[in-house]
Amino acid sequence: MTMTKAALDPVKYELLYQKMDAACNEAMDVVKYLSGSAIAREAGEVVSAFYLPTTFEAASLACGILMHLMTTTRALLYMQKEDYARDVGIHPDDQFICNDAYVGGMHVPDVVVTGPVFVGDEIVGWVGSVSHTSETVALSPVGCAPAPPKPATTALLSPRSSLLKGE
Repeated sequence: MTMTKAALDPVKYELLYQKMDAACNEAMDVVKYLSGSAIAREAGEVVSAFYLPTTFEAASLACGILMHLMTTTRALLYMQKEDYARDVGIHPDDQFICNDAYVGGMHVPDVVVTGPVFVGDEIVGWVGSVSHTSETVALSPVGCAPAPPKPATTALLSPRSSLLKGE
């Protein structure tokens, strides 16, 4: 599904942009207000976005804190590098979770949840949210151990894992 610049109708483009912007802002609000994390809920440390299918750049986003802008992109690039499409399989309704700082986040409390968006059999994009979740069972208060003896003791670590598998 390749679209050229000449084929873009500016009115349809603006309508799509506004709908994507509204969806991302609503998703960010839902994550923020339903979160059990005080930092996500009170400080708004949440990002929700729609990402392009191959480069994983954010096409539309709602951002509570800019430093998490690339967190989901890095996690999706990791999935691409590790060939998840072949090894794990990516299907409609799949969701993936990750809080491994070596894969995507700034540190372990940054929890990323992503899922593919399909039209027919083709992935046309990804949706994802990042939330700073301090309560990830670290050995020290607020989920951030300043000097952990090893990465596994910083918190509950979830490398890029399949959270829900669709059909």
